[in-house]
Amino acid sequence: MKFAAIVSFLAASAAFVSAVPGISITAPIQNTVWQAGQSHIISWIPTNSTATTITQIEYRHGNSAALTLVSTLTTANIPVSDGQFVWNMPNTTVADGACVLVVTTDKGDPTYSGYFVIQAATPGAPDAFTLTGSPTAAGAAGAVSSGSSNAGSSKAGSAPSASGSGDSAASSSSSSTKSSGASGLKAGVAAVIGAVGAAAMLL
Repeated sequence: MKFAAIVSFLAASAAFVSAVPGISITAPIQNTVWQAGQSHIISWIPTNSTATTITQIEYRHGNSAALTLVSTLTTANIPVSDGQFVWNMPNTTVADGACVLVVTTDKGDPTYSGYFVIQAATPGAPDAFTLTGSPTAAGAAGAVSSGSSNAGSSKAGSAPSASGSGDSAASSSSSSTKSSGASGLKAGVAAVIGAVGAAAMLL
């Protein structure tokens, strides 16, 4: 009976460690402002060594409880180690204050960016890029000023959020995000080590 309980506890501890998100998005962060008609770098850092490939990046819009797909930016297999993807945003992209990027890895866990803002392209600017997918009317209906959108959690499988403000904060947030990812892994490993110690005392 004791042995079965110990095995169950260790399995739960191992699951906790594997649940650490595969990546953490470092750009865009919450309140970043990107302008349509320009190229923007979507960046991330790995937080779990088991995730090796980015399989999909989506641009979504709306409330965190019911995000609407606006466009699938890529389904190409991008190595997590690349750390970035360049989004050539067409100038026809609708201005919106409730934008979210959803990045999926080969682990299957989606990771959400914080809410960011898209500003309309400069009037008269040539359209150098073509939007992938079919933009919906939701983008136009949700066009709001910066900072008015909701925020949720930036962890895998949950509603989006991230700390910081603007493109200038993206680089400074990278180091703190690395620390939080490492801390999560250390905490998980410590939990398993503690569980093994407890199991040894019960035997």
